[in-house]
Amino acid sequence: MNPHFFSDPSRALFGIHTPAHGLAETGIVICPPIGQEALTAHRSLRILADQLAAAGVEVAFQALPASDVASHGPFDVVVVLEALHDLARPVEALRACRSALGRGGAAVVADEMVADRFDAPGDETERFMYGFSVLHCLPASLAEEGSAALGTVLRAATVHRIAASAGFNRCAEIDVPAGFFRIYELTP
Repeated sequence: MNPHFFSDPSRALFGIHTPAHGLAETGIVICPPIGQEALTAHRSLRILADQLAAAGVEVAFQALPASDVASHGPFDVVVVLEALHDLARPVEALRACRSALGRGGAAVVADEMVADRFDAPGDETERFMYGFSVLHCLPASLAEEGSAALGTVLRAATVHRIAASAGFNRCAEIDVPAGFFRIYELTP
């Protein structure tokens, strides 16, 4: 794990670079979540980076505007972890992720697993997610003018719509045990 400043000196942004053991032919950029989620996700992301590096995959954690991701590519995989619902401009962010992908690359999005449609009063998980949404995620994204105002309860149909609007031809839900998360694979 190496602290690193990415980008040019006038817009240097701090990130973590985990070099692969040996020569890497594959690289991954992980766009970690922000705020409290970043603090709780750090250990899991650190373990993931170490395991990928041990397998010969170069890993970079970068904190930069989504629009700048493409300038650091091309990448085989771009991971948006528990952050899409927080973004004021999710279509533009995924469009930048698509532009950052190399030939045969994919974007992986992990966001909250909520019901496919609203059904009052909702189960415990749905109510839990709405609590986060109204107290943090939605107000935080609304602080930026022109926000898509998604909030924590990001339904699968909305992710599919955002991915299509960003130019992805395929948005597949991946059936893996991921706790509170639903995993999507987006391909150009």
